[in-house]
Amino acid sequence: MNFHPNGQLSPEGQRSQVRRTGLLNADISEDRPASGGSKRLYFVEQGPECLFVSIKDGRASHDDFQGLCEELWTLLQRHLVKRLFLDLTNVDCLSSLLIGQLISLKIRLEKRDGMLCLCGLSTRNQHVLAIHNLESRLPNYPSRYDAIMGNSNH
Repeated sequence: MNFHPNGQLSPEGQRSQVRRTGLLNADISEDRPASGGSKRLYFVEQGPECLFVSIKDGRASHDDFQGLCEELWTLLQRHLVKRLFLDLTNVDCLSSLLIGQLISLKIRLEKRDGMLCLCGLSTRNQHVLAIHNLESRLPNYPSRYDAIMGNSNH
């Protein structure tokens, strides 16, 4: 297994662990360009009855996150799943726009017995959610593996 110097499982090790546990079927290789055109805002992998979405560029512009809820909802419908694991490890700062998008998506999913789990939020971003009393509404897990297994540190 691959570990970071701090003793945590590296992202490659997490993906390997998830594959070994049978929780990841295939990379569906969908990504959307950020407003700059060449950079990708996120990529998507499909697991059994769920999607894993990782934001790739946390410094994306405000406009890049506009419509994120609708795009992710469309992906969930296209792949006939109701569970979304959203990896925000690369997001430097949770903006009010992004928080609003996440809440909107969470509400849509809950109305259809779905779920949204966040993972990889920085301590700073966890604090942003806590300030707004959203940490229970938008549960965060230390890693994608922890989110899948329901192991929380929140």
